[in-house]
Amino acid sequence: MNEIVTKPWIKEHSEHCSNLTISSSYFKDNLKNIENLVSKITSENIDKLDMKDYLFNDLLLKIKNKIEGKTNIGLLCSGGEDSVYLLIILVKYLNIRPKLFCYESKNNKKDVIRLKKISNAYDLELNIFGISNLDIEDSYRLFIKNQSRPPNDMAQPVHNALYKEAIKNFNCDIVIDGQFCDTVLLSNPQNHFLLWYENYNFFLKQLIRVLNLIPFKENKKTHQRIVFLNELFNSPDSVAVILRLVNFNEPDDFTIEYTRNLQGKIGTQLTFSVYFFSLLLSLRERDKYLQCPELYSPFDDFRYAAYANHNIDQIIDLFIRKKPIRYMCKKHFPRLFKFQNTLPFELE
Repeated sequence: MNEIVTKPWIKEHSEHCSNLTISSSYFKDNLKNIENLVSKITSENIDKLDMKDYLFNDLLLKIKNKIEGKTNIGLLCSGGEDSVYLLIILVKYLNIRPKLFCYESKNNKKDVIRLKKISNAYDLELNIFGISNLDIEDSYRLFIKNQSRPPNDMAQPVHNALYKEAIKNFNCDIVIDGQFCDTVLLSNPQNHFLLWYENYNFFLKQLIRVLNLIPFKENKKTHQRIVFLNELFNSPDSVAVILRLVNFNEPDDFTIEYTRNLQGKIGTQLTFSVYFFSLLLSLRERDKYLQCPELYSPFDDFRYAAYANHNIDQIIDLFIRKKPIRYMCKKHFPRLFKFQNTLPFELE
């Protein structure tokens, strides 16, 4: 029987992560972090520049310094643009042959097919895991034991299990991944929505009205996303949209006013990304790193967001995000990166 039955702990983990929200008290507790981040990015003299060259050169230097003295490099690589970008830097520009570690699920099969072609082209060792041969429950239980709470990030069990394989069973000295790229390049789906919301509001409203006429089943993700978009458009203003997009639960007057003032100071895109980086990532994505001392993401640098915001036309437009990343991937593998998509992470 080929049907995969979701395990009880996976269902419990999924429900916990999907219900994660940010409260005004959590916001106030982290206000100093927000202010420090805003101060850092507004104090720098940021000029117009070529984002392709700037991002590439900065990442190249950071990775080169980080792996100095390391002989066995691992890369968590899904076959998506972010991790393939890092793969290209390692192989073509640093002459490093990393061991690749990938988790295959029902919704990323096309990316895995692409990764197989790329690894074959570079003659790299590709290790593909799935729910049948990767002990993701062990990573989940170990996190709870060590942190005295469940993980808030949906991908934590897979991410940490892949890391463990790379370090313990494949003798990697360091493991690199592409986490945070979307956030620091203002390229989360939320950033794209905000771009449409501010610049193409009328057309987006018409699109949603048309989608509302399609009889999607209520339990389908497409229907749920349309309902969510309708909720966003019923928000009183863009401040309310920003707070909703970072999972705020009933923000108080102080939070709303602070956000309005910050938006007036640094703009909508950067305000959202400051909150996402300071609040949501700290609460969620950084759970992947708590038990992985030799795990490194070169994108974990909010300076990139400040430069991206100042050169936004080089980063995102009506349909394309992460232009510098996409440019590199298409340059080296033009036939494999014809379309750009964002896949939600799913456990089976």
